[in-house]
Amino acid sequence: MKKKLRNKTPFFSIIIPCLNEEKTLPNLLSDLENQTFKDFEVIVVNGKSEDKTVQKAMKFGKKIKIGVINCEMRGVCLQRNLGASHAKANWLIFFDADNRIPKYFLQGIKFYIEFLDTDILTSHIIPDTKNNKDQAIAKVINLAIDYRKNSQNPAILESMIVIKNKVFNKIGGFNNEIHWGEGADLLVRIKKAGYKFEIVKDLKYQYSFRRFRKQGTLKLLRNLAVHETAIITNKPVPKDKAVKLYPLEGGKYFEVDKETSSRIEKVFNKIIQNTPAKELITNGKNGVLNNLFKILGKK
Repeated sequence: MKKKLRNKTPFFSIIIPCLNEEKTLPNLLSDLENQTFKDFEVIVVNGKSEDKTVQKAMKFGKKIKIGVINCEMRGVCLQRNLGASHAKANWLIFFDADNRIPKYFLQGIKFYIEFLDTDILTSHIIPDTKNNKDQAIAKVINLAIDYRKNSQNPAILESMIVIKNKVFNKIGGFNNEIHWGEGADLLVRIKKAGYKFEIVKDLKYQYSFRRFRKQGTLKLLRNLAVHETAIITNKPVPKDKAVKLYPLEGGKYFEVDKETSSRIEKVFNKIIQNTPAKELITNGKNGVLNNLFKILGKK
């Protein structure tokens, strides 16, 4: 008599919100296929893509457990929350579709969440190019996340968040009304509830700098300044303004204009090279934004 096989609960549920990501999603799914740690499910949450995102995702179903959920409204918070509601694992991993990860990444994440006994975790990033400017920006981002870890306004990139499923549900998931900085909002609520947050420095994933290439460094920093001001003053960015800061076009947004400002790149590199690391990530007169505007003659 044959025994009935039970559906084993995966260790990780990997949730990937997507919008027109037919070019980037297959790369991440290929990385997941090649992981040394295999005990996971993948949940792709499609936000009404107009390309072949869904078709590309389903081609990976033979080697990894993958499912696609269609979200009736576009919005990364909505999509992440919807994916989490279908997750079976005790641990959730939120990835962006344009991430890339080394083959040992999930094995490393499993080790660190057990070793550090944490409730939520993220890791440092590396850029998707060898460009010196991108390398410098990545270092500043990593420093900023480290520096703000124990502050009242901790920072986290939404592109890679690992969190206990029960903790995520207990604090109510991502705030669907927030259209910029939703990860920081999530993290603040988690820390206020007494849960433990850790940052892994030696297990890095590749973060896409396509928004820097699309918008140019200055425009992106100005948008970031709006976001940071909103956090400090506790005044959410209005939805219409948030959409302009972060257009809801997904991968399609990055296909047309590839222009960047060489002047801004030179200025940013100058700041990186001449400003001590701690001062780069402060909000005072020596902060990176103030230095940038000072050099540009905007202040």
